Amino acid sequence: MLLVLGAASLSAQSLLDNEFYKKALVQQQQSDQAYQNGDYDAATVLAKQAKDNFLKSDAWVEKKMNFYRANGWLQRARSACHSRRTFSRQR
Repeated sequence: MLLVLGAASLSAQSLLDNEFYKKALVQQQQSDQAYQNGDYDAATVLAKQAKDNFLKSDAWVEKKMNFYRANGWLQRARSACHSRRTFSRQR
């Protein structure tokens, strides 16, 4: 059980390590730079692209979290079934 929790915890640490998030951070930085350079049109386009990628990243993280939760419940169910079978054989 601890191994499963440890794996889920380790994977959860890397949830922000996804392509959408990385791309959004770059676009946000580029948008800030374009704004500072007075290129307001480019800054606006890059800011919108960054926002879109942050939203995609949020959806990706939510999907992964749902996977981790479902996997946790599946492991609990398997453990409970195994415990019941072991208990039944001992009787």
